Amino acid sequence: MKSILIISNIIPFPLNEGGKISQYYFIEQLKDKVSLTYILPIFSNEDLLNAKQLQLLHPEIQFKLFIDINKLSIKNRVSSYLRSLISLMTKKYKNKKSNYEYIFQIHAISKSNFKFINDCFNSQKYDIIQVEFPWSLNVAPILPSNTRKIFVQHEPQSKRYIKSFYQPSSYQKYVAELIMNCELSYMKYFDKTVVFNKQDYNLYENKIEHLEISPFGIPKALKVKHSASTFFNKFLFLGNESHEPNKQGLSDFLDNYFLPNLNSIKYPIYISGTWSKEFKKKYSIIENIKFLGFVKNIEHHYDNSILIVPIISGGGIRVKILQAFENNIPVISTSFAAEGLYSENDKNHLLLYDNLDDFKDHLTHLHNNFFMRELALLAKKYVTVHFNTQDLLNKRLSLYEI
Repeated sequence: MKSILIISNIIPFPLNEGGKISQYYFIEQLKDKVSLTYILPIFSNEDLLNAKQLQLLHPEIQFKLFIDINKLSIKNRVSSYLRSLISLMTKKYKNKKSNYEYIFQIHAISKSNFKFINDCFNSQKYDIIQVEFPWSLNVAPILPSNTRKIFVQHEPQSKRYIKSFYQPSSYQKYVAELIMNCELSYMKYFDKTVVFNKQDYNLYENKIEHLEISPFGIPKALKVKHSASTFFNKFLFLGNESHEPNKQGLSDFLDNYFLPNLNSIKYPIYISGTWSKEFKKKYSIIENIKFLGFVKNIEHHYDNSILIVPIISGGGIRVKILQAFENNIPVISTSFAAEGLYSENDKNHLLLYDNLDDFKDHLTHLHNNFFMRELALLAKKYVTVHFNTQDLLNKRLSLYEI
């Protein structure tokens, strides 16, 4: 049985975010096939509680926790100050999708974290070291040279940056190129790089060697709705404001698609997740826009819902779409958001739009309960075929044969 050390900056529990779900899926699938060890950072009591719950659920996995709770208050104060400073200094471009400008940067890990990780390497030899997420790439230079290494790229950062602009300027393209080169310089430390869809593969093709596509599935605990609804009367949006692509996408949808067509749509939109008072205030007078706040059991809102996924930046596979497919929920999505979940020859299982005309074309289907139910059933069939559990597992296991 191969021993695999996974280094991640995101604790894969609870299952309320895409980055957690994509990791947890393979914890479930691999736990009996390989010997897993996780290195996870702990920056709060909540982090520690989540990690301990994960340990209780999976005692067969070894978790090495880098605990830095004492620095949390200082860290939060500095981060808050920097965010305020950046918001004052960031130039607002007219052709941007929002006032947001995201620049990916690599920072050195702390001395204590450096020592912790090196001690893990020295205490046990692993067959493979796997690094998750671009924000963990800063450990690449200290990984043992005599150990096989895999990097799992959840979200290409150059792509996330450039997609945040409607019409990128030459300067913004230059910044995107810098981000790409930064990512590539660290990815070259690895023997294999894993992406989740063909579009992300194309982004890196011919730039790095040994590139593989290995998508994930939805954990069993999140498959809760086993039949499609027979009628539909609302939109459902899943996501927190803190993930900027969610904020960009939802703002764009509400302002440019939902509100101008309110009389034709007729349905309310229910928005789950944590959203600021400022964002909610902007739409407070619109009765058909309803903020649910943090919802522990989102499945209570699945019945009679149509999932709307208006994301226009980011990368990887949208967990929320995959989750909807598994739960027999029809989906309306931007083509970008649905990357990896359809092809030009196979896209009759969801409604795609890229502009207002596309969206208006779909409005006739909204109130056709038979059509929307068939869409949900086709989506379930699609995910059963293309995200087959055994196929996903076999592909991931094949990556470890290096």
